[in-house]
Amino acid sequence: MKPKKFLWSFHYFRAFAILNIFLVHVWRLPYASIEVSNWFPSIVETIFHGSTIYFIFISGFLTKHLSQTFKIRPYFITKFKKVLFPYVILTCIFFLIFKLFPNPYSYFPNSGLSVLLNYLINGNLFVHFWYIPFVCLIFLITPILLKIPNEFFKKLLPIIILLPLFGTRTGTDISIGQYLYFLPAYLLGMYVSMNKEKTLRLLVKKSALFYISLGFSTITLLLIGLRIIPISNSNIIEGLFYIQKISVIGIILPILEKKQYTKRPFMNLLANTSFAIYFLHYPLARALQIPFFWILTHKIPEFLWIPTSILYCLFVLLICLVVILLTKKIGGKYSKFLIGY
Repeated sequence: MKPKKFLWSFHYFRAFAILNIFLVHVWRLPYASIEVSNWFPSIVETIFHGSTIYFIFISGFLTKHLSQTFKIRPYFITKFKKVLFPYVILTCIFFLIFKLFPNPYSYFPNSGLSVLLNYLINGNLFVHFWYIPFVCLIFLITPILLKIPNEFFKKLLPIIILLPLFGTRTGTDISIGQYLYFLPAYLLGMYVSMNKEKTLRLLVKKSALFYISLGFSTITLLLIGLRIIPISNSNIIEGLFYIQKISVIGIILPILEKKQYTKRPFMNLLANTSFAIYFLHYPLARALQIPFFWILTHKIPEFLWIPTSILYCLFVLLICLVVILLTKKIGGKYSKFLIGY
């Protein structure tokens, strides 16, 4: 069977996705800033919150794209090596660090094995770790999803993709609602893979609709974040984030399809190291945030805080990539067991 062509467009989309996830967790300012503390977090949250939807959409697309050569055993071995095993190892390592070196961001430093097991099962050692145990169940049911006849899949999808509009997300808690919120994006990715050319033509034809949808959802979310629109219902808010992120997908896919033949070394690096960045960016950022906030509040004029924070994000990303590449250099093929790369 002829192997599938490598899709640079989705490779670069993975880079875009991890950069969004990185920024929502890393781009921070001290709360001491009176001028920007009200609107800055709202803008960052409005733009980048819910970017996990990109990640899971890509996963669904690529799984279906490679389904002609799908074999259960290699599939699960790969997920174990690059996703589950690094997650377990890193959770244990950081848990031990928190116990040995208590700091303002440590959790239950005197806790024992039962708490560690809770962290592993629920993914709540760090705010972003929930995704790994969550997505592992999706990996488990993927062989079943791939067996669904395409015609039945197409009839079922229009109903399923509406579920997130009811705001079924439950924060970072793993629940049935969480699957009702994110699984549709995974299935949508599979559908787009089955109908790639047709979908791309439709996205170009209906591009105005996606831009309008993106503009409406983003402006509404920003007004809610600034408390200009007094809505606190998380169901409505998460539903708007879903609309926003699906709109971005609809806009960016045709753009990346046109740009995929242009070599982009930095985007290629981000895409290749995306899972490693996912694992490491948050703990590294939290450690570096302590001296960074001190420098901002004591050495930098407040009107320069935002430009400095952009440089800080670039610095954290650089440190993250250096750690990843050094680990890869030292560990070789075994580094994937530690950082997923």
